[in-house]
Amino acid sequence: MKLRPSDLERSQHLLRELGWVHVSEVLVELIEQAVREKRSLIASLELIAGKEFERREDRRVKTLLGASGLPLGKSLNEFDFQFQRSVEKEVIDLLATCEFIRRKENLLLLGPPGVGKSHIASGLGVKAAENGFAVVFMNADDLIETLRKDETVDRRKIRRRRYMNASLFDR
Repeated sequence: MKLRPSDLERSQHLLRELGWVHVSEVLVELIEQAVREKRSLIASLELIAGKEFERREDRRVKTLLGASGLPLGKSLNEFDFQFQRSVEKEVIDLLATCEFIRRKENLLLLGPPGVGKSHIASGLGVKAAENGFAVVFMNADDLIETLRKDETVDRRKIRRRRYMNASLFDR
């Protein structure tokens, strides 16, 4: 089966109109891959839809992380559990499932300076964003200042503050 440029252009146009911008840009490569791998029509459609879904998920997570205030580069994968033996990897792995957020439970990380509390909190924030939760990360001084300002603000405006609507709030 050979696609004519007009067929391809029409398909790309339709995909763009549907909002599938990424797939419209890589459609030729996806069709070639489907033909090369001798995929069925259903499997080919799944490949195309899967690519668009992956791109949207990536964008969604980047948007959540961008709005969170989380420091960059502090994921749980980069935490050195060998160096910091007082932190139990199994406990952190359990927290990384975000089940405590789903159950609306609180989490308090305690310990002396330098044990990695902020790194772990940031890593859990990344996991929460990847699981679709809104996250806010701010230092304690900024939080206290914001709360002081909120004492003089109309209650309806306070409800709109990002820390009031976050699923995971750190600091």
